[in-house]
Amino acid sequence: MHWRSIDVMKRILAFLFMAIAALPLRAQLEFFAPSMGKKLFYEVEYTSPMGNGEFYVVMVSREEDGKIVCDITFHTDSLFLEKYSVSSVTYRDSADLYIVNTKDIMAFLMPNLSALKQVGTGGEVMFPKITEPGERYKGSSVKLQGMMDNMAVTMDVNLGEIVVHPSEPVEVPYGKFNAMKVTNESEISLLNSPQKLYFTIWYKRGLGPLRFSVSSMEGLMKIDIALLGVA
Repeated sequence: MHWRSIDVMKRILAFLFMAIAALPLRAQLEFFAPSMGKKLFYEVEYTSPMGNGEFYVVMVSREEDGKIVCDITFHTDSLFLEKYSVSSVTYRDSADLYIVNTKDIMAFLMPNLSALKQVGTGGEVMFPKITEPGERYKGSSVKLQGMMDNMAVTMDVNLGEIVVHPSEPVEVPYGKFNAMKVTNESEISLLNSPQKLYFTIWYKRGLGPLRFSVSSMEGLMKIDIALLGVA
């Protein structure tokens, strides 16, 4: 088991989740998070310069204090018994918009960062609650400062444009579907080392995300996340 590699892949997967968390509530419940009352089980397979492997993820949505919370649990075994870690994503709204703070995204993505603060203005991503295929949503850029392993670091975050596509056929272990598709291209630069990521998500309305595909610009890192089952 490549524990360091799993940790890196878990953080990249968390970035994928948090990037999509910037979308409207109706869309979140369709292609970011499971519909209310459903628990979704996934297998994650990855290849990277640090090794190849797999782990497993459970996602479930709930309401808390009038907000939507998606709990994400990482497991190392296919029976979902050996828990690796647990994270949560919370969404807030304002009138007809849903808002996500980029600083909070990065605090979730990289828990080894502490004392995280924003430099300059911006840093919030806002989208209408209702979205349709063919629409494009602008991302956000922000500079953050914090501490990593007792060392001061600066991070540039560029959340790219999010595009909603028409439906197309997709097959996962749970079955075959005609699924909607969402794509994004984003970049994070930490310690003067930029990492560009491309992702695609296929989702079924009334159920949630069916498949996630993530890759780096150089093609050295690939992640495939497929739906195994529903409870």
